[in-house]
Amino acid sequence: MRWKKKLPFKFNRSVTVSLIVAIAFFMQFLDTTAVNTAIPAMARSFRVDVIHFCL
Repeated sequence: MRWKKKLPFKFNRSVTVSLIVAIAFFMQFLDTTAVNTAIPAMARSFRVDVIHFCL
């Protein structure tokens, strides 16, 4: 296959799995941060006290 270029380093399975896991953890952290920031605004829009707002 002509379109495949050789990488300057060996990219083995453990590196690939580690990168996938790290990206997944980062995405989960980012999602949790966004939801936790938005909870007060969501509670106001539903006219519910933040303490009683349950996702």
